[in-house]
Amino acid sequence: MSLFLHLPHACERVRLRRLRVSDFRAFHGYRGDPEVARYQGWAATTEVETEALLRDLARNASGLEPGEWTQIGIADSADDRLIGDLGVGLSPDARTAEFGVSLHPQFQHRGLAREAVAGLIGLLFAHTPVQRVVASSDVRNAPCLRLLEGLGLQHVGTAEATYKGEACTERLYAIERPVPAS
Repeated sequence: MSLFLHLPHACERVRLRRLRVSDFRAFHGYRGDPEVARYQGWAATTEVETEALLRDLARNASGLEPGEWTQIGIADSADDRLIGDLGVGLSPDARTAEFGVSLHPQFQHRGLAREAVAGLIGLLFAHTPVQRVVASSDVRNAPCLRLLEGLGLQHVGTAEATYKGEACTERLYAIERPVPAS
């Protein structure tokens, strides 16, 4: 599924776009911040690993394949500067997409992640067979919980988990593809 064919995608203040090797400094910077990484499924990477990841993403022509994950950049719409990214995973049957969002601390608490996630959900429902978009958050990550609920995702479950070696409680959220008006 070539979700990348529909990028860049302009929102009000952010643009969803492919990640580039030239995003290295920004990407490596915010992903190396312990507070940004705290509730994420990824761990900070070395400069060599970060550069390799960005090169791989730049070569990925398809964008989003069943059973795989990819990253989409969140850029400031005014200057195209990378301020964060969205991780997007597609189930093997392509009916469910899962996402996570990372945003540079300087750009948090402004509604930019909300714009980016709303844009992503819109793209998934418009250009893929995805019927359900899901996300999860550690209950201690109150800003993320507010983001998910504010976008209309419904709390569908709670799970106890061990995350980065620490016991936690995750809240699971989902939003279904809108039913077309008849």
